[in-house]
Amino acid sequence: MKRRNTRPPESICWDCKNARAHLCPWIAKKEKIWSRGKAEKRSLPPSSQTESRKYVMVYIVHKCPYFQPEGKKEATR
Repeated sequence: MKRRNTRPPESICWDCKNARAHLCPWIAKKEKIWSRGKAEKRSLPPSSQTESRKYVMVYIVHKCPYFQPEGKKEATR
């Protein structure tokens, strides 16, 4: 069975070098620091659902003052 990709491709968090719990209060404490974004309720795949948990909230961030693009990693020799 092929797994469905649930990653929201438009969220800038996926490409932010500060997207680490020790650098970003949004990740660590869920304190809203972003200036523009939205929340979407998405259903979990049937294999991950429980009686009490059928959905998950996904936050898609469009603009954040802490956003820094993650640069390419240098190859180690």
